[in-house]
Amino acid sequence: MTLDYLIKFNSKLGIETSLKKSNSIIKDSDGNKYLLHIDGKISNLKELEKILNLEMKTKKDFLLEAIKKIEDIETFLLGYFVIIFYDYKNERLKVIRDTRGTKLVYLRTIGEDFYLSNNLRELIPLDKVTPNIERIKLYLSWMYKDHKDTFFNEINRLPPSHFLDTSQQRFKVKKFHLNEIIFDEHEGEHIEQFSQILSESVKSSYDQGKRLALMLSGGLDSSAIAMATNDLGYQNIKSYSGNFGHIKPSKKSILDEKSFQKNIISKTSLDHKFIELDKCSPIKAMKESLDIFSEPIAFPNIYLFLEIAKSAKDDQIDIILDGHDGDVIISHGYEVLFNYLRGLRFLKFFSEIFSYGQIKGINKFRVSKIFLKPVLVKFFSFFKNPEMVSKGLLNKSFALNYKPKGNISNLYRSHKEKINEPLLTLGNEYRYIFFKSFGIENRSPLYDEHFIRFCQKMPSNLKFGGGYTRRILRLFLEPRLGKKHAYRKDKAKLSEGLIKNFEQKDFEIVRDEYLNIHHDVKSLIDIDKLNSIFTDWENGNILSETSIIEMMYFYNLNIFMNRFF
Repeated sequence: MTLDYLIKFNSKLGIETSLKKSNSIIKDSDGNKYLLHIDGKISNLKELEKILNLEMKTKKDFLLEAIKKIEDIETFLLGYFVIIFYDYKNERLKVIRDTRGTKLVYLRTIGEDFYLSNNLRELIPLDKVTPNIERIKLYLSWMYKDHKDTFFNEINRLPPSHFLDTSQQRFKVKKFHLNEIIFDEHEGEHIEQFSQILSESVKSSYDQGKRLALMLSGGLDSSAIAMATNDLGYQNIKSYSGNFGHIKPSKKSILDEKSFQKNIISKTSLDHKFIELDKCSPIKAMKESLDIFSEPIAFPNIYLFLEIAKSAKDDQIDIILDGHDGDVIISHGYEVLFNYLRGLRFLKFFSEIFSYGQIKGINKFRVSKIFLKPVLVKFFSFFKNPEMVSKGLLNKSFALNYKPKGNISNLYRSHKEKINEPLLTLGNEYRYIFFKSFGIENRSPLYDEHFIRFCQKMPSNLKFGGGYTRRILRLFLEPRLGKKHAYRKDKAKLSEGLIKNFEQKDFEIVRDEYLNIHHDVKSLIDIDKLNSIFTDWENGNILSETSIIEMMYFYNLNIFMNRFF
């Protein structure tokens, strides 16, 4: 179980920590004392024995020797972790965060004292805090630009793929890149390699003897994790799904994923629990989440995770796996379409987008507009660079200028760019913080670095082909779950569940918060836009997903500001 900690470091006075000494204090063969705390798991220690030519007695002893002897040890480490190391003799502190930000550490300096913790609540009370207005603007604009800031000016995050080092009597925060020596080339056909690497990713996410569970939506990514777990022969595995059985789906969407979930269950030994979300209030869940995160969150479907986490805690689950962001990691593959355009392969381009449109039920004119518009926008931006007002509730007078940096659009950005975007890290952090509060370790096998690199190198036709995105994933699932499941045309839209579950009482709670609006929030938001949303509701109009999310963002931000400032 992941424990909250608070560590205080002073270059003159040494280190103080809330960590239990029995768990974190270690001595080497010479009797020198060190603090070594690993929040999470390093997945490639056995491989490092050979690479680094070090003998492993215990995992901690091995890691201690590796940190002492290998200056750039962070470049060799894979897994889900934050490592905190302190050398008492040399008064050196080193903190390493994993490459994908699946674990989180906050940093704060007060005078000559430096603090770090995995929980904001430990750092906020130490001294006065002030709101980070720039971060709030980004939040209201639905934009996420970096891996460092928090909503407090005085507190930062250590970014992914970074380490902090106090050697040579000064603080150094530096980005690192993984050493290529730790990556093996897999042999065989691509589908065989995919299956092998996915299984290895799931295996590295599991700790022997721990109670394991899966989040099972029924979508392609969670289905793949379930089938990889089954391929490994794991037994007594729990799984959970949040379902909207109380809501009739619209003609354009589906909400009932039970048929897909049952298909998976019938072909595995999963002990599954269907969780009905009929009594869940999105607003109450968001308010409860502020006690967990101590910051406003861009997490509208938090109510679904809340119910799953409560159930998993009751079942005494230690680790829960998910398939989040598989669409980006494995790749939708839309950038392939731009490559067709750039290579003047217009016939191939239109053939693929028309196939995609047919699968999705989109006519040729509209699907052409979807995929051609980003290119035209970019083309005309060479001649004109208009100011683009951000969406969301941000007051237009504060709207941020957006200038593309060499990318056609979000749609056609490269696979590597998509995987490294701050929004994905934010999602990892949310899941880490959230499940940690229930005493559960959340891990995402698709974020395994071997798996990511394999997906990036895949041939284009395995990312997007025949109108299907994530084609290799479908090829993996077809013999295991059938063609209907592997080549499903749509997925349940949680947004529709959000809209239907947002009831009158939720609206009234938000309206009450509006009557107590914080002065800083009032100066930043578009009051007219917020009033129009309230008016629409009062007039009996059905609110859009965007309007509801904007209300939730406002509500969450206002509670936060009134609580802390």
